[in-house]
Amino acid sequence: MEHIRLYTITSCIECEKTKRLLKQSGISFDEVNVLEQPERQEDLYQLAGEFLVPLLVYNNKVCSEFTLIQNHSNVEMNFL
Repeated sequence: MEHIRLYTITSCIECEKTKRLLKQSGISFDEVNVLEQPERQEDLYQLAGEFLVPLLVYNNKVCSEFTLIQNHSNVEMNFL
C-alpha cells in the first residue's frame, strides 16, 4: 500500500489538525514541510496550481484538508 504524502508548512494550524486526524485514524503518511524543503515547493504548484497547504496526495489524487475534516468519519474509506 502506498503512503499518503502530506505537504505542510511550519506553524500551520490546519496542517497540525490534519496530521492529528491522520494519526488518530491510524493512517500512515509522509510529511513534506515545504519551508524546510524549499525545493519541494514546486510540487505544490504542479499538484494544486498554487501554494496550498495542507495538501494530501494519495495515488496521484489531491485532497484538501477541508474535505478530509468535513468527512472525517470516512477518512479510511477515502484513502485506503
